[in-house]
Amino acid sequence: MEQLVEAYHNVAASPEFREMVRQRERAKHNEASALANAKLEERREIVRHMSKEDFSVEAIAKALGFSEKDIKNLLDTSW
Repeated sequence: MEQLVEAYHNVAASPEFREMVRQRERAKHNEASALANAKLEERREIVRHMSKEDFSVEAIAKALGFSEKDIKNLLDTSW
C-alpha cells in the first residue's frame, strides 16, 4: 500500500500531471462560463420579446422574478 501511495505522490508531483489538472480546471471554467453566457442570452431574448410585445418593465420584472433594474440593464445591453 505504501508503494501505491508513493507512486501516486510521484505522479501528482510531475509537471505533466499538474499541467493536465490545470487544463482540466480551465476546461471546467470555460464550460461554466459558456453556460452562464447562454443563460444570459436566453434571458435577454425573453426580455426583448416581451418588450416588443409592449410589456412594461415592471410587468417583465414581475413575470420573470427580476428587479426592474435588472430588466433595464438587460434591455440596455441587448440592442
